[in-house]
Amino acid sequence: MKKIRHRIETFLVNFGVWWLPKLSRGQVLLLSKVIGLLAFAIDYRGRSTAIANLKAAFARENITPAQARRIAIGSFQNFARTFLDLFWIAGHPKEELPEIAKLSWQDSETPAMAKSRGALWVTPHYGNFEVLSLIVGLQASPNSPSLKTSKMPH
Repeated sequence: MKKIRHRIETFLVNFGVWWLPKLSRGQVLLLSKVIGLLAFAIDYRGRSTAIANLKAAFARENITPAQARRIAIGSFQNFARTFLDLFWIAGHPKEELPEIAKLSWQDSETPAMAKSRGALWVTPHYGNFEVLSLIVGLQASPNSPSLKTSKMPH
């Protein structure tokens, strides 16, 4: 069974690498919403965990089941968008990437200083931070991501 699953996953990844860059940004966003909604509907365990975590995190606010469901669906859709973006962006030349995502700097000198002296960027695990790292590297300075492993039991 695992062998079959791996073959299907390999096919889907190769198909994604070929097909996703051909889509417009709007099509990728729509596709990510559909895939996220489907994943929410199909993944019983993930859905249950997400809703239980939301109920625990928002216990004081008395989150309603409808609110928890809406937030969980959004989380599944955000994950799908992040995943699809990795394939979509990989198919675009680096010269196009600044047009895909623009950074705003509090100080307009920051990118030049980062290129000349180096910089340390702190990026929380929020949203599509993988793409953010790529864009910062292209617009401000080359980067070498580093991470700290979690001490939480898995």
